[in-house]
Amino acid sequence: MDDLLVVFWIVLLTSVLVSADICFERSGFFTPNDTYDLNRRLMLSSLPSNVTANDGFYTTSTGQDPNRTYGLGMCVPGTDARSCSDCIISSSARLLRNCTNQTEGIDWRMDRTLCLVRYSNRSYYGSLGMEILRSENYTRDVQANMTDLEITWEALMIGLIDQASSLSYAAGIRKLESSISHVYSVVQCSKDVSLENCTHCLQENVIEYRSCCRGRQGGIISRPSCFIRWEVYPFLDLFDNIAPEKDGKKISTGTIVAIVVVPVVLLALGYALWERREAFKAFTTDTGDDITTSGSLQFEFKAIEAATSNFHNTNKLGHGGFGEVYKV
Repeated sequence: MDDLLVVFWIVLLTSVLVSADICFERSGFFTPNDTYDLNRRLMLSSLPSNVTANDGFYTTSTGQDPNRTYGLGMCVPGTDARSCSDCIISSSARLLRNCTNQTEGIDWRMDRTLCLVRYSNRSYYGSLGMEILRSENYTRDVQANMTDLEITWEALMIGLIDQASSLSYAAGIRKLESSISHVYSVVQCSKDVSLENCTHCLQENVIEYRSCCRGRQGGIISRPSCFIRWEVYPFLDLFDNIAPEKDGKKISTGTIVAIVVVPVVLLALGYALWERREAFKAFTTDTGDDITTSGSLQFEFKAIEAATSNFHNTNKLGHGGFGEVYKV
């Protein structure tokens, strides 16, 4: 009897925690089957088709104030329509099941892919939500040096957040140096928030991990506006076409082209300048001008400016001992 009682309380506590993770009481309550509840159900039922028809992101509202329901649905970029729809349906069902009378609910759902469903009785579009909805960290059985794991995790997160700062989403893999294992991670922001706020939200998730759970080999941290998950195994279908990073370096096609083409261009430019100098020397010899005996080879600033597209960052190759180096 005592064992059954313990099980009962565990189940009850778990259900309360699940509900607390996704259902908010701050916006008030509704009476089941009232006008707001009907608007909520109608909005959620139409969300899967609307999200898939709008490139994986859709915001809407249903009804009139004071019973208007604001809704949002989102899948990660590249998700096929079936997987996205299934994820939105599962997330909506979970909200209806757990949020029985709360006027606001949020659910980040992992079901082959990652999706977000959110509803409220107030307009929240564009607002940065920073409350921690879920923070879970796990220790997996992986043969890896703890320092290596932390360094690899940090490097992977820095790269993914940098990618998300322009796309709101990134997924990546990075190999551990001390074992055959890899670290897999997905970061995602709700597309209604600015890219600047997206970066801030994800950075706060990294800070949260550093403060509580260093060395953990898997975990999830989610807020209304952003989500991260990492594991030492591929946990979603999002990693199928992603190659592992090594030492945090990926050579893009543009970089490869620059590596091959730039030396050729520089050789051609050097040869042209040499011919020009020789012609100039011949000219000064004919005129009796001995200017070539002093001074150094110089280039016109306008020619350099044009060759580097006004010293644009996209043409910058690096920084050497004599200053910044640009491709032409």
